[in-house]
Amino acid sequence: MIKLVALDLDHTLLGADSTISQRNKAAVAQVLERGIGVVICTGRMYRSSLPFAQELGLSGPLLCYNGALVMDIETGQELYHEPMEQELAAEILALAKAEGIHANLYYQDQVYYAQRTPEAKFYENQVKLKGELVGDLLAFLPGAPTKILFVMEPEKVQAMWKSLGPKYEGKLNLTVSESRYLEFLPLRVNKGKALSRLMEQLGLSKEEVMAVGDSYNDLELLQTAGLSVAMGNAPQAVKDVASYVTHSNLEDGVAEALHKFILAS
Repeated sequence: MIKLVALDLDHTLLGADSTISQRNKAAVAQVLERGIGVVICTGRMYRSSLPFAQELGLSGPLLCYNGALVMDIETGQELYHEPMEQELAAEILALAKAEGIHANLYYQDQVYYAQRTPEAKFYENQVKLKGELVGDLLAFLPGAPTKILFVMEPEKVQAMWKSLGPKYEGKLNLTVSESRYLEFLPLRVNKGKALSRLMEQLGLSKEEVMAVGDSYNDLELLQTAGLSVAMGNAPQAVKDVASYVTHSNLEDGVAEALHKFILAS
């Protein structure tokens, strides 16, 4: 029996306009009414994911930055934080500067840019949150950040992920959360590890957990849950690790999966 559902946000629970549809919201509400826990596990910042958790009436932990930061929804208390090593962060920022790549620097739940580029505007439109302009990110770097995000064209994201992956193996976790986002995270951080810690705290077995996601940064999340659901809009590599492929996020795939595996019984 499923006792916990882990949900990604962008391109999973959220539609094209970055909102939760009424059907998805109603399905989550019915799951909660049955006493089953629901946790959001997202690559987003705490500030940009908290409104969705509150809209759904969730309590308990909110897994942000792909699990690098876990916050309590009701109290705003930090439950877990694993930042990047500052030296590695400086190296990544230097690379962005040399290559002319737009980088987002996340520190203390604030996002910083060198300048407001078209890529910055694309990001802000998606998360409905403005970053702070600080000029040279490398010179600004105030401490160990939670993560760094490169915003580029999809082809460049894939090429750089392939080329930098081997270079930073054993040092950083590189992942793709959206076709235009290449994420740099602490080595020990991914959604699967964050979910595993939560499962251990709650005393849940793999078979009691369902996870739903759509992108490469959801791979570990899906592999950790006993029942893994990939969105219909997910890349094939993500669908390949899933127990089930639901409808796309534009067709309320989360609601379809919740009805199929939980609410229909």
